[in-house]
Amino acid sequence: MWYTLNMYYNNEVKRKLRNIEREARIKQKKEHFEKKKARSKTYLKGQRGKRLYYDYEKKYVDDNYNGFENLPDEDDPETANIERQVKCVYTKDLRLEKLFGYLKYLNGKEISIRDLAFHYAVTERTMQHDLRWLENNGYITIQKNKNEIGKQTKNSYFINPEKEKDLPCEDTFLCVTIISKIDNEYYILTETEYTGKRTIKWVYNPNWDIDDYEFDVPYIKEKYLDRIDKHSLKIAKEIFNVDLKKQYKGHILTHTQKQKDIEMDIYGNEYNSYSKEKYIFTLFLLDNVKRRPKGYYWLKLSVAPRRIRNRAVNKCIKHIKDNILGWNQIFNIYQIK
Repeated sequence: MWYTLNMYYNNEVKRKLRNIEREARIKQKKEHFEKKKARSKTYLKGQRGKRLYYDYEKKYVDDNYNGFENLPDEDDPETANIERQVKCVYTKDLRLEKLFGYLKYLNGKEISIRDLAFHYAVTERTMQHDLRWLENNGYITIQKNKNEIGKQTKNSYFINPEKEKDLPCEDTFLCVTIISKIDNEYYILTETEYTGKRTIKWVYNPNWDIDDYEFDVPYIKEKYLDRIDKHSLKIAKEIFNVDLKKQYKGHILTHTQKQKDIEMDIYGNEYNSYSKEKYIFTLFLLDNVKRRPKGYYWLKLSVAPRRIRNRAVNKCIKHIKDNILGWNQIFNIYQIK
């Protein structure tokens, strides 16, 4: 009898606990739905001339809390100054990149300019300019379709996959590679805090702490592709304080790479974040230049791929070894005076 009552009591406690957990989950889902509903009301869908992205983590703007802040729990969303935070603006380069990807996804399916314009929240005239630019530069081909009675209908768009790497990119970087031949060895100038000197006196190996430092080539974020020569010469002059126009070999490589990162949203769920970067490399060839300014280090070209972690820079180093240094006698190498 006692055993039966004890089992009944335990089952009753477990049932009440399950009901409490169930009510807590239902309450949490309702709160999440209400927050999502309030957030969705602030979405500017199809605003003419703009395409806006929003930051889901910072939902509101409250003037009482100095800028973009999460709305405190005790404030009423109905009375607060509610807006969505703008994460980034859909610029022309980003629109061309996304439009190319969308046409690639359609794979020749018929679509009207009006639908494309609504999809990217621009005018039909703007969409016509974008499509004409893609067609004139060889990114897409346009097929005009007609119905049974010969009247023109929606067009089909076919992309050229070989031109995808030449698309305008928001994150475009100009990397300046400076190679010098010192004592029959090739060295590349890297930007780093490493000095090559021993940091601990009783340690024999001078490169003891080299693994703790990062190496990279000088670079800037480039917005104007027609000014890469001017900007490369300017960067080299700032480094050596000498005009290196005679040693400048121009543009040698353009590399585009995509990467995927796994991030967490505010609810603890993982999602994939994709990004695209374009690297434009220019080259300077020097002869027996050992002088290096503070913050730079001559890294031996043979060990550079192990020290430089950027995949695009390593590809450029391989390109220089295979296609330039193998026939470096065709270049006129001048020594800095």
